[in-house]
Amino acid sequence: MVSNKNRLYIALYPSGATGGATPEGRQYHWGFLVGPKAEKSKEVPGTGYHVKNSIVTGWNYEELDLRDVQNTATLLARLLIAKIEDDERLKEVFRTTPLV
Repeated sequence: MVSNKNRLYIALYPSGATGGATPEGRQYHWGFLVGPKAEKSKEVPGTGYHVKNSIVTGWNYEELDLRDVQNTATLLARLLIAKIEDDERLKEVFRTTPLV
């Protein structure tokens, strides 16, 4: 039996903020990416999930449709962490997790 379930990745991005001029002062932003198992096309559509902290509105959850889940604008790395058994359940968990 062939399994074509979507895959869940953890993604690493530069945060845009720095704690100083040294490499140790760099700050990073983490998120999740969801994409298909098969990535045979030049562009592979997917979805990005993350939270952002705004000075004005506080923590905000975002879901982004991505044209290419393999290579977003500032993506430094993505690591495969799971095969998704239930896409709707994953979305529900992301959407209902309290932001602190």
